[in-house]
Amino acid sequence: SLYAIKLCGVSVLGVTCFLAAAGVVAQPVSANRVQLSALRHGMVLMCLAALVGFGQVVYGHAPRAPTADEWPRCLEATAGAVAGPCYEIHGKAIVKLAHFLPLHATEVLLLLTWAIDHASVRDGHILLHVAAAGCWSISIIGLWQTFIGADLRSPGLHVGVAVLFSLGCVPIAFLRVLFAPLSGGKHGHQH
Repeated sequence: SLYAIKLCGVSVLGVTCFLAAAGVVAQPVSANRVQLSALRHGMVLMCLAALVGFGQVVYGHAPRAPTADEWPRCLEATAGAVAGPCYEIHGKAIVKLAHFLPLHATEVLLLLTWAIDHASVRDGHILLHVAAAGCWSISIIGLWQTFIGADLRSPGLHVGVAVLFSLGCVPIAFLRVLFAPLSGGKHGHQH
C-alpha cells in the first residue's frame, strides 16, 4: 500500500541520516572548528527532521477522527482532495513546518560558515553557535506548536516573541559577518 511505501522511504532516509550524523559527530571529518560545529548542529537537526517526518507519516495514516479545525485546513493542504483527517494538519498546526524548520538549518549554518571563512570575523565560532541556537530554538518551538495543534503562522504573543528572538539569531550572525570587513583585518579568525 501507499502507506507502507511512504513508511519504508522515510525509514531508509532516516537511517541514512542517523548514520551520517553519527559519523560527523563521532568521527569528524578534517574541517575547521566553525565548519565542524555547523555540520554537527545541522546533521543532528536533520535527524530531528527525519524523526518528525516519520512521525508525520505514522500520524497521517493512523485511524482518527478529524477535529473541526482540520477540515478546511486539510482541504487547503491537499488541494481539495481530502477534507480530513490528513497528515499535513494537526489541529490548527501545519505539520510540515515542524519538519521543515530543522531540516533546512544545515544549509543556513553552512552558508554562514562559508561567509565567516571569507570575511574578517573575530570569533566566528561564537557567531555560528548564536545562529545554531536560533535554529534549535525555532525547531523546538515548531515542534511544540505542532504537538499542541497551534498554528505557528499566527502565534500568540508569548510564542510570537519567542519566534522573533529565535529567528533573530540568524540574521544577527549574518549581519555581523557582513559588516566585519569594516572593522579591519582578520582578528582571531578561527580554524
